[in-house]
Amino acid sequence: MRRLSAVPLATGLLIVLVAPAPPGGAQQQPAAKAVAAVDSFAEYPPDESAVRNMLRAGLAVKRAVFQLAQSPDSPETAASLLAAPYATFLAHERSAESIRVMRAVVERHPEAIARTIAALLRWSSAFDSDSARDYRPALREVLEAARGKLPGLPRAEAAVSGGCQA
Repeated sequence: MRRLSAVPLATGLLIVLVAPAPPGGAQQQPAAKAVAAVDSFAEYPPDESAVRNMLRAGLAVKRAVFQLAQSPDSPETAASLLAAPYATFLAHERSAESIRVMRAVVERHPEAIARTIAALLRWSSAFDSDSARDYRPALREVLEAARGKLPGLPRAEAAVSGGCQA
């Protein structure tokens, strides 16, 4: 058996480590940034989906709480609060806050009633997951208040809200 000399092996290893990267390596870096821009959790391997999901859930709750502090009467805040239970696997229900925000939208921004009701329709099952409380009367009040605001809206906005009255 022939024994390898340590000098050529060390020289080859040194050349590989010290040699500059090929020009194709510089082109791969922007592509990696583009993937990261699309999905900020792309750095996590598929095996760590639980960690990735917990981070996404935490960010969803933070976004909802931030929006609640910044604009407590916007349809986007209501949508974020209504979506929080689904992002967190029903761990962070914000049903009472979302009803308060929907009520504020109806009272202060009647032109945004349609977007608020659309968010409610999309995430309405969030109210079913809390069996200790019955949110139906509160939701009924919000929808009745919204229906009462429709005659004061321009005809096109009232039609979008689903309450066009001829």
